[in-house]
Amino acid sequence: AVLREDVALTMPPIPVWYGGRLDVKAFLDGYLFRDPNERRLKLRPVQINGSPSFVVYGIDGSGVYRAEALHILTIENGAISEINDYLSFDGKLFSKLGISLVV
Repeated sequence: AVLREDVALTMPPIPVWYGGRLDVKAFLDGYLFRDPNERRLKLRPVQINGSPSFVVYGIDGSGVYRAEALHILTIENGAISEINDYLSFDGKLFSKLGISLVV
């Protein structure tokens, strides 16, 4: 309900783009929110450049949640019009932003 009909999701540095509410919702439901009982991901709210954002922490083999991605949202007229999902494979993105690498 919070996604605009024309919402877009990108995933730099991977050339991934989803467009439209149904496709973005299918991706989010199929990956991020697939099974809330699994608890394999945790989202923590942050502000990046004044935009509402979330750090995505994924559980590793030892049971530690490590920062994996940063979702930066664009909100227009009270609805999400864009989600830019920046992936970080080495943690440098989070270190530069002063974000904890583990929770």
